[in-house]
Amino acid sequence: MKWSRKLSIIVRYSVPFVYAYKTRMGKSLSGLLKWLCDFLMPTFGLFFLATGDGRVDVVGYALMTTLVYTLYEWGYFWNDTVTVRKETNPTLRLSAETYTLAYQSRYVVTVVRLVFAMMLTWWILYRSGGEFGGRIALYAAWMLPLVYAFHNTFRGTWSHLSHLLLLFLRYVSAAFLPLLVWSWWIPLLAFLVYPLPNIMEMLTRGKFGLSYPITRLYLPKYENRYRFRVCYYVLLSLVLWFLYIINRFSIGYCLLPTLLLVYQLFFYVIKGSDYEHRT
Repeated sequence: MKWSRKLSIIVRYSVPFVYAYKTRMGKSLSGLLKWLCDFLMPTFGLFFLATGDGRVDVVGYALMTTLVYTLYEWGYFWNDTVTVRKETNPTLRLSAETYTLAYQSRYVVTVVRLVFAMMLTWWILYRSGGEFGGRIALYAAWMLPLVYAFHNTFRGTWSHLSHLLLLFLRYVSAAFLPLLVWSWWIPLLAFLVYPLPNIMEMLTRGKFGLSYPITRLYLPKYENRYRFRVCYYVLLSLVLWFLYIINRFSIGYCLLPTLLLVYQLFFYVIKGSDYEHRT
């Protein structure tokens, strides 16, 4: 019985997206929809913008996203099974029985994920013909486990920097695939649409036991984070629409943050206002 349970954990925790769904999305439809809006919408938008001619390689995007999560979820898994053993007040996302079996299976899950990631890498490299974008995208994706290993080892100020780099790589990796030549706009927009506001919120929350007085300038209370997100995307959208008006780039760069603004505004109306009413 124990071996069948362990085998079940190995299979479930080796399949891309499953571990994130169970531990980060709350195994709920609302959590899944939030992930679709927070991650899939902006990363597909970035991929579309990087394509340029409108002929979007949906298969390429799906393969890169799967590769990213195959490697990124390994960091989740290792954090929840190994890193938590070193922390004073860890966040426990697995039940006691599941944790024990997952910890015992950690090396098997790691090997299975690495083998699958290498297969995906070969497929992506083959489809891209070794072009510039394919190589950069794969370099970025394979940096994820290296940065996560650092992130799970060190805590403190470096944790914020490694967390920011992890977010950036997760959001930008797929968008590199269609690039024929280097463009600063894609990584810059990828940084602005999610990693930057996310790390600004994290600094306010005081994660890793650190606090920064500068956060009082833009988010005095963490409970007001939903309003902060709306304000952030309003400002970002205005700046990008202004740059579009003076012919700095195409309208697509403005539409993505505007869509995120609409989503955050909707989220603020149904959830954020309730938080502020109680504080």
